[in-house]
Amino acid sequence: MDCLIGLDIGTSAIKGILILEKGEILAQGKEKTSFVFPYPDYIEFDAEERYKLICTLIRSLSQQKPSNSKIRAISISGASGNALLLDKNKNPVQNAASWLDMRAESSYQELLSPFSDEYIYSICGWPKIGSFPLAYFAWMKKNKPEIYYSSPYKVTDFIYFNYKLTGCWMQDSSTATNFYLQDQINKKYHQPFLDFLEIDPGTLPEIINAGEQIGKITHQASVETGLSPDVFIVAGSFDHPSAARGTGMFQPGDLLISCGTSWVCFYPVPSREKVLQQKMLIDPFLSPGGPWGGMFSITNIGGIINQYVDALFLNARDRFAKLDRAASRSPLGSNKLFIDITQTKYSPREHLLQFKNKNHSDISRAIMESMAFVMREKIEYFREEGMSATNISMVGGPSESKIWPKILTDILGLPIKLIQGEYAGCLGASILAGIGIGLFKNEIDGFDHLKIKSVIVEPDLTNTEKYSQIITNNY
Repeated sequence: MDCLIGLDIGTSAIKGILILEKGEILAQGKEKTSFVFPYPDYIEFDAEERYKLICTLIRSLSQQKPSNSKIRAISISGASGNALLLDKNKNPVQNAASWLDMRAESSYQELLSPFSDEYIYSICGWPKIGSFPLAYFAWMKKNKPEIYYSSPYKVTDFIYFNYKLTGCWMQDSSTATNFYLQDQINKKYHQPFLDFLEIDPGTLPEIINAGEQIGKITHQASVETGLSPDVFIVAGSFDHPSAARGTGMFQPGDLLISCGTSWVCFYPVPSREKVLQQKMLIDPFLSPGGPWGGMFSITNIGGIINQYVDALFLNARDRFAKLDRAASRSPLGSNKLFIDITQTKYSPREHLLQFKNKNHSDISRAIMESMAFVMREKIEYFREEGMSATNISMVGGPSESKIWPKILTDILGLPIKLIQGEYAGCLGASILAGIGIGLFKNEIDGFDHLKIKSVIVEPDLTNTEKYSQIITNNY
């Protein structure tokens, strides 16, 4: 029996599944990641330590395979866009800078002044912002030139992890998007960016498609992971497109709601031009033969939700279970309590002090409803722009809640499909691993072949009407 491993390297955890070629999930696991904060606005992590966590998780998963089975391939997807400098031997010079790092936030417009916002967006598919590699490398070039110029390899952590596993110097075109050096249409490095950053194109990895082989694991990686040296590493993708693959969201009219550190809606869209018009984040997804991916993101809202829940339940270990239980005791509309968790005037803890006379049940449900109202507003906007969603999947931690998916489906008035919760991205990576070794023809074939099971949450249209009245009266 052939087995596949799919990994999802998220912002706060590394997740993985071990799955049989026929679709049975044999094991799943998670390793929490950590950050260091050496100065204000700096958010970093040790790339070598994170690689060790990847190896630990792979070893744990591989030990749970049946004796008559063989692990054939692994693919890594996840929250890419973390900048890393390597020395001449391709070892980290210093910590990686997370995509959450804000050191260049106040100066990135000046740092990247040779390129307009529109120009960067048209080339990369992502807008000019201060927390990804293009801005980070420009910041390092200006403020830490001795480190910058002595580091011949300017990469991302995903490039490094795949290199450590295979000794091969490659990256997929999806995670190359938020590397910011790729011409997304041509899947080649954009020379004006390389000239500006003084990066030798010979130091950059080859760009390949998601689902293509990177190479077999090295002897050293075999020792570190406990895998046979004939296991292939296959190119993965950015996290949300990976979860879209794992939930079968392949066609226009599909919508993936991914609830993680950021809450993201992912739409398969027929053309890149349509995504550009809507100023969404763009992923190559199934192009050129299939749709592109368009995403809008409510950045770091998951972290803000965590702060609300931490403040409400005093950082209890089971605080999200408590949130669920409390919300289940409050009626629709949270007894007319409305909490806007997207407000920026107060910290979550300060904001909750305004509701200290309200019970935990109403506050808990109001937090859930607040996020659902935000998502409805965004989805309605794109529907009016000609991007209707009739087939919706929800993934991420909140999708495993007993209450949150029901609130969301009632507010949207549409059924929601639940598949693998926070492990959906791993499932998509597993499909890419199978494509890379020829088990599946393509993503659709892989999804069908694995016979992925789902749970459908149906809306109560009476509740939908009540929520519509609440929205009309209060928003």
